[in-house]
Amino acid sequence: MSPKRERAAVPVPQRLIVLFTIPLAFTGGFLDIYTYLIRGGVFANAQTSNLIFLGLRLMEGDWPQALNYFAQVASYVVGILVAGVVKRRIGTVGNLHWRQIVIFAEFILVTIIGYIPASFPPEPVNVIVAFICSVQVASFDSLEGTSFATTMCTGNLRQMGEHILAFVVDKRPGALRGVFKYVAIIVSFVMGAVIGTFFVAEMQEEAIWICCYTLFFVLSYLLVMEDG
Repeated sequence: MSPKRERAAVPVPQRLIVLFTIPLAFTGGFLDIYTYLIRGGVFANAQTSNLIFLGLRLMEGDWPQALNYFAQVASYVVGILVAGVVKRRIGTVGNLHWRQIVIFAEFILVTIIGYIPASFPPEPVNVIVAFICSVQVASFDSLEGTSFATTMCTGNLRQMGEHILAFVVDKRPGALRGVFKYVAIIVSFVMGAVIGTFFVAEMQEEAIWICCYTLFFVLSYLLVMEDG
């Protein structure tokens, strides 16, 4: 059976890209603080630090912890692969675009995690969250020629710096809009961590359901853009 042709990407007007990425960045920051505060003190998105800890635990001979970090890194890679397969092989199911399918699946997984007690071993939960984050970052890494990240900020900081340089040194007035765009995404990520801290204290493991609201907004936005 020949692979399905990918349907044209859901159109996102340039002026609405920031509005679209804000809830995704908020979700990324929220998930990071959620796993740190209530799921074993790890950052679901920080695979660089996980690789460092993997090497450290291997040198210490702490095989169970080494396996834990390896599982998170592996889950992140699997998420990248899954997002790529969904994009290339599925494309659309009926009237649903592949990005809509990804957000819906993320919504379901986040809902399930909220039912897992905080007393449950954190390792399986962190593997799932790492998978969610990698699928999101692979599925929403650029829109209409604009590159960004919604589950980490290193790349966004670099892009913001380059736009500042283009505005100040190269005298490109349009670059200032790019600066504000990346500032909005970074601030949204930080606010996800800030608000996540509050809700984790109030709701414990169920706090992750706050992300369901942001994901529902993104899914609704994609559906409206597709219908329009």
